[in-house]
Amino acid sequence: MAKLSKIEKQKLRDEKHQAHFLKQKTRNLNQLTVKIKNLKTKQTTAKNEKAIVKSQTLIELNEQKYRLLNDQQKFDPETLSSFIMKRWFYGVGKEFLRIDWATRKKVFINFVIIIIVVAFFALLFLGVDSILVPLMKTNPQAPATA
Repeated sequence: MAKLSKIEKQKLRDEKHQAHFLKQKTRNLNQLTVKIKNLKTKQTTAKNEKAIVKSQTLIELNEQKYRLLNDQQKFDPETLSSFIMKRWFYGVGKEFLRIDWATRKKVFINFVIIIIVVAFFALLFLGVDSILVPLMKTNPQAPATA
């Protein structure tokens, strides 16, 4: 067997520690799950103050279980952060491929439609204005000012 460098030995030690850490957390998680199940069955039968204490304990155990699950997921921050960044860039690339870019023909057609609509409304307002202004001048009924 070839000699291992110090870095490789350290990596092996780290992997062993991580595996041991995860086994310990999994064992604790299983124990907490059993305790939670036991408390749930006992809680349904109890109807006094002890039930309140047990429900508080149940909440605490669920919080511990949640923390243990988060500890398992966040064991190696470098790997987790690089995975998150890779996943984010992957999603950005997928969204970029979904974009439906307009062709030159579509852009020109939309430009012509906008010019026609603007011209139509300009002529409409000009017509309404040219009709209303003479009517207002021939029939001046200005409100009385105080």
